[in-house]
Amino acid sequence: MQGNQKPKISIIIPVYNLSRYIGQAIIDIKSQTFRDFEVIIINDGSTDNSIIEIERNISDDKRFILIKQDHKGAAAARNTGLRKACGETLLFLDGDDHFYPNMLEKIYARYEQTLADIVIFGWRAARGNYVYSFDSQLVNSDVFAAKDCAIKLFQIVSPASWTKLFKRSFVIDNNVKFQEEVKVCNDVYFNGILLSLAKKITVIEEVLLEYDNQRNERLSNYNSRTVKDVITAHIALKHKLIDLGLLALYEQSFNNKFVEACEYALKRVDNDGQLIFVNALKETFVTDLILDDYSEDYFFDKRLFLFYHYIKNSHSPLKRIGVSKIEKIKPAFAENNILVVFAANAYHFPYLAVTIQSIIDHATTNHNYDICVLYHQHYFYEVQRFPLQEFTRQNISVRFVPIDEDMVDAAFYNTVSRYLSVETYFRLFIPKLFSAYKRALYLDTDILVLADIADLYYFNMSDKPLAGAMPASYLVPYNDELVQHIKNDLSLPNDDNYINAGVMLFDIDKLIADDFFNRCRETLAKLKYPTFHDQDTINTAYYGRIAVFGEEWNVHMYMFERNQQEYCAKQIGKWEKYEKYLHHAKILHYTGAKKPWSYPEEYGASYWWQCARETSFYEVFLSRLRFVRSDGKKVADNDLLELSLAFNTFMAKISFGKKRRFYYEKVWYLRQALKLPEEVGLRQRLINWVKNFVSVKYSLLKRFLSR
Repeated sequence: MQGNQKPKISIIIPVYNLSRYIGQAIIDIKSQTFRDFEVIIINDGSTDNSIIEIERNISDDKRFILIKQDHKGAAAARNTGLRKACGETLLFLDGDDHFYPNMLEKIYARYEQTLADIVIFGWRAARGNYVYSFDSQLVNSDVFAAKDCAIKLFQIVSPASWTKLFKRSFVIDNNVKFQEEVKVCNDVYFNGILLSLAKKITVIEEVLLEYDNQRNERLSNYNSRTVKDVITAHIALKHKLIDLGLLALYEQSFNNKFVEACEYALKRVDNDGQLIFVNALKETFVTDLILDDYSEDYFFDKRLFLFYHYIKNSHSPLKRIGVSKIEKIKPAFAENNILVVFAANAYHFPYLAVTIQSIIDHATTNHNYDICVLYHQHYFYEVQRFPLQEFTRQNISVRFVPIDEDMVDAAFYNTVSRYLSVETYFRLFIPKLFSAYKRALYLDTDILVLADIADLYYFNMSDKPLAGAMPASYLVPYNDELVQHIKNDLSLPNDDNYINAGVMLFDIDKLIADDFFNRCRETLAKLKYPTFHDQDTINTAYYGRIAVFGEEWNVHMYMFERNQQEYCAKQIGKWEKYEKYLHHAKILHYTGAKKPWSYPEEYGASYWWQCARETSFYEVFLSRLRFVRSDGKKVADNDLLELSLAFNTFMAKISFGKKRRFYYEKVWYLRQALKLPEEVGLRQRLINWVKNFVSVKYSLLKRFLSR
């Protein structure tokens, strides 16, 4: 840039309390291979040493311009930079990200080649494995108009402003600015309008920027005061699309993006903001944004449909209790009810049938077995196809109980959407749902019952509200880590009252009096490092108040996946104790990563398959095995398992603390899945995988050429 010649790129960077990061960002820009640019840095009222860092790093470079203003937010700072900029193109960056040295050269070269209104480029999250990728199937050319990919326009790129280069005249001519009235999502309107108006868009499928995705001090952050800005920003975008006559063209893409943004915000907002946000969403879905009842096919991801359905159909405001609409379940029999409760989704209904069949096989005529299955109401049609008549007897009742959307509050949904399926947490509703009963026995669906379940139902709970079995600690892999988790992460004095949550007995009256649901909810919110969310929550909330029944009622089968001779030789005393419970097992619990329906040759799987043959789902199980080799490994997954093992072994060696334990646990399971008799070094593992991969590719090529 010489004299009064305008720069080719104007870079605009808002800064608020970025003293630790802005210096490196400036160095990254100075190191660019492309030199014809100006940088406008707007210090947005920083209270730290940001201004000192900026002045120290730009004093020797006239291409940098520093503007100081009172704290008004990122949007106002960007608008200030937009008014000052005079370059041919505009690039909005954040002061705490990392820019690759060839970033400016690459994006301007593409702009110069295409004269596009918008140049989109790749980025990666600095922490984690996420890398932005463009779906090239959406368009069939290097340069395209917004209308060419109208159905998924807002899905092709992040709404963040730092992922794009804009033609400055395109922005000025359309008079588009950042939303200053919102603190978060203040670039949704700016990017959404320009993206929908663009006649020429091009994409660079190369990572040129690293985004710091885990720093809390960013310019924009979700909390109880700002989370509703997500709604405000999208309402403004929708109204502008209506004014431009473009909503009909982009409506499906917009609705999907809005629901995705809401789900993302709910995951990140603090506890105080969750109820505020979800209640605002309920009102918004009904009054302003999404009026129609959309089917699952309308959404690009089933996850979004479930979230939309959850919000859309909860018409009343959420209450703190989280169980705002309970229809109490009445006993199926007049007396002697043995209440057994499951929680399952549609995919696991066939496996549930085997567990129910095992209960029936060992039931006696002295008791009435009242079996209730809690399920998400979304699976209503799958429930209708479940063969209830197959399991109905004079003294056996099987019922499906839908969990209504209003029974899941914002904090509850937020937790399970990040970690486990929602059904895992349905057991927390048992006391409220079954208040007409005295007791309830909860069972997981990966269980085989080998004795009369009534014997466990009438176990003496010693006046305690819960009962369960201790994990079979003497043979659990990495038991030392489990003990440390209980003591350090959960802050429990010891592990002698820590039970497995897959088989639990509830004293209904005591748990209702104790406000079981809210007690568990509040405990979960306080846990910093839960490994087994539901199990850790219940054990922490009721530590010292749990009766322990015999381990024969919860014998874990995953322990047979180890090399038995060498391992058991070192664990003689423990092995004998485990063997005693195995031979007298009353419940087999397939708790490992391997399940008997996927690995029929594993020790202990034969018990499950013998019972499975009695059900009408037997052919379903066989069909699900059709892509599994005789050694239990899925053909398509084998190479991926090899590569995953190498990666996790490497990460385990370079990590520390909990991260190291996490990776070593994954290594252990992967080694079992691959049936490796002895440990192989990382280098050899990589070599073997590459050899296998090349061999497969070579054989396929040879076969093709021989045709």
